[in-house]
Amino acid sequence: MRTKWIFIIFLLLLSGGLSRSADTETQVSQSLQAEFSLAVSTDLYIVFDIPGQKIDLKAKGIILRTWKIEKIRLWGDPIPLNPASLLKKSALFPPQREDIKPGETDQETTFELETLELSDMPSSYTLRLEQNISMYIGPQSTGWTSFLRNIGYSLRWHFYPPLKTVWTKVKKQSFTVFEVTLENKEESQAFYWALGENSPFLILPF
Repeated sequence: MRTKWIFIIFLLLLSGGLSRSADTETQVSQSLQAEFSLAVSTDLYIVFDIPGQKIDLKAKGIILRTWKIEKIRLWGDPIPLNPASLLKKSALFPPQREDIKPGETDQETTFELETLELSDMPSSYTLRLEQNISMYIGPQSTGWTSFLRNIGYSLRWHFYPPLKTVWTKVKKQSFTVFEVTLENKEESQAFYWALGENSPFLILPF
């Protein structure tokens, strides 16, 4: 218990939370409690800081890597301050590794195992989280290819979330979607690379 409060006070000082209003203080306290639960139970976790316009990869409260959010759009229900695990990463062109089947090589055959590099990661992709949360991640537009791709993403944004909202309301479910633009292709690829199976997210909405 003592360690818990030391951790929370440390994060509170870092966040400059001593001059906030009472309502905001309550939200800050809840977020710190939620992050503490992640810090003591998982090795790595993601803090999605909407007001700070950044995404932090953390371990035990220590920031390992930060991605700057250039632009963000939100649609849907308010997000509770509860960690949500990553359920699925999907992309139009996901990273591919060549399958080597038993019997296709003999003992005299030599080969090098293929390793996936950062450049093999997709720069535009969708993350599906618990609590019916979706995130569209991509870089800023550069060149005609990216421009045309973003037109498609814009059309998706204006049609899919409203239709999905109607469906989830009929089923009495929550639904939240983000469209997140990172600084460039390399930053977007690096974020994809950093996400492991069931990576926990803590989304700070205030």
